[in-house]
Amino acid sequence: MKNDTVDMGRIAALDHSQMFQKIQSFPDHLAEGWSLADSARMPDASRYQNIVFSGMGGSAIAGDIISALTCSTITVPMIINRNYTIPDWVDGNTLFFASSYSGNTEETVSALADAGKKGASIICMSAGGTVGRIAEDKGYPLIFLPPGFPPRAALGYSLGALLRLFSGTGLLSLDERRFNEGVNAIRSKGKEWQHPEAAENTTIQIARAIHGRIPVIYVSADRLMPVGLRWKTQINENAKQHAFLCPYPEMNHNEIMGWETNAHTKSMNQSMVVLVLTDKEDHSQIQKRMIITNRIIKDQNVTVREIPAVGDDMVEKIAGLIHMGDWISFYLGILNDVDPTEIRSILYLKEALSSV
Repeated sequence: MKNDTVDMGRIAALDHSQMFQKIQSFPDHLAEGWSLADSARMPDASRYQNIVFSGMGGSAIAGDIISALTCSTITVPMIINRNYTIPDWVDGNTLFFASSYSGNTEETVSALADAGKKGASIICMSAGGTVGRIAEDKGYPLIFLPPGFPPRAALGYSLGALLRLFSGTGLLSLDERRFNEGVNAIRSKGKEWQHPEAAENTTIQIARAIHGRIPVIYVSADRLMPVGLRWKTQINENAKQHAFLCPYPEMNHNEIMGWETNAHTKSMNQSMVVLVLTDKEDHSQIQKRMIITNRIIKDQNVTVREIPAVGDDMVEKIAGLIHMGDWISFYLGILNDVDPTEIRSILYLKEALSSV
């Protein structure tokens, strides 16, 4: 029988590295990150023909969020690069961000070296390591992130810094007053989510709904896609279980067929829970698609839970949903009887790669 009880005693027994406190501090990290941008002012974006943000895992997601927030206002193409290599078109007209929390992510270090050879203008974000040393040696601007965190738990710092950098260019409509209001709103909501024994705590309710099942996350391909990706990867790392993600409208051109249950797939589909992240600003056709698709899935006796974005602007909505998803993944880890911080397979892989 599943044990659906989550209290501070069970958390203390499993959360050996205090992931609870790290998630709890996310709003504070956002505010501190805003101040960290003092060390690297954003160059005039009009000087560049493109922007490349290079990073992996928890160090890349801040770039995804900025790209989503600026998609309708940015005047040059921006891509998120998750690879050892960079596009051939990177040159002196490129603004290049190298983001590696540890500073030693081999894909990002490789991409940074290539960007330097190609003459790109470079900004680094790191807590030290090789990226920090390269920035010091080459004179690249460095946003120095506070050390001592798992990379995924340092998102608030990097996101806060990028929000300030991009708002200073006019690419993002966000001033410090509005930023602080959003942080306070997220902090207020977070106070509700940090009490696992409260019956009205939505995050523990969702964690229980996922427990023992496979979450399938659907979002609009527009601004909530990075949120869906963050939910997926946090469930992977904090809860040590699979989660799957697909955006609208692409989902309606292929994945929807997976919900046509037959005798061989009925039990498989009913082992899943669908989480639909929504925003009232989603394209009107996507909103219609979600309504119809939810009906199709529910007809197969599959649980569908819609989770709306809440806030006065997209920054607050996205950051708020991210904070919510972090709590869900944490509580799911506790329900799974695992330490949310531990990443044994990732560390083994890195060690094995270094010995080859």
